Amino acid sequence: RSQGGTITQDTVWTPGSPNDPYVVNANLTIANGASLILLPGAEVHFPADYTLQVDGELIVLGSAASPVVFTSSRASPAVNNWQGIYVSSTATRVVIEYAEIRYADRGIEFAATSLTDTGACDTFCVRNSLIENNRYGLYLTGASPWIEANTVQNSTWDGIWLATSSPEIRDNTIQNNGSNYAGIRVGNASHPIVTGNVITGQRYGIYIYPAKRSASNKPAPVINNNGLYCNSSYDVYAYNYFDAATITLDATVNSLGTTYR
Repeated sequence: RSQGGTITQDTVWTPGSPNDPYVVNANLTIANGASLILLPGAEVHFPADYTLQVDGELIVLGSAASPVVFTSSRASPAVNNWQGIYVSSTATRVVIEYAEIRYADRGIEFAATSLTDTGACDTFCVRNSLIENNRYGLYLTGASPWIEANTVQNSTWDGIWLATSSPEIRDNTIQNNGSNYAGIRVGNASHPIVTGNVITGQRYGIYIYPAKRSASNKPAPVINNNGLYCNSSYDVYAYNYFDAATITLDATVNSLGTTYR
């Protein structure tokens, strides 16, 4: 079931018979005004460095027993075998539940958008998914999806990367990402709510770093009720603030295994 080009009408992908995945043999775009729905057990394989771009709607309806799988189809799969899922600024709905996303450059990349989700996971969310063995797990620039109950692990760089983004990051396991990187990297003007997560096994659990040092770029994450431990340098590390002496971060009721700075 070879795919590529542009999806211009509402489309549903099904599991098919065993060993019958959808194979993306060229860049694939869901056009604005069109939707792609993936049913439980559907698999999408990428044999080369292609992207699934969402300009319209992507609805992934996996289940605990039958997740929807996005992965490399190379004989020896590895990080960066394909580009990942790219959610553009024109996307109108993105709901990803019970997906498994592996071996991409960026498992899911979100461009700047005004879409939001209140936790119902009906508009703009990633929930109950396994995102592993990518360069970045989730990569957000100007986007604030609801991110809940996922496992983000074994990224070679950061598990979750944020710039000008303020998602709710709730009840996830973020573990064993890059040895010189972070579970969650909070960049310029990002104000995420980070609560109820287990964050372990990276160099930094949460790394807060405004690359552009100015008053307007100050990140202000809220970090509450997380388990942060066994991160080799710091569990929480904040650096490069414009007016550091005046900054107070809300980081309360967290269980820390090492320290923060």
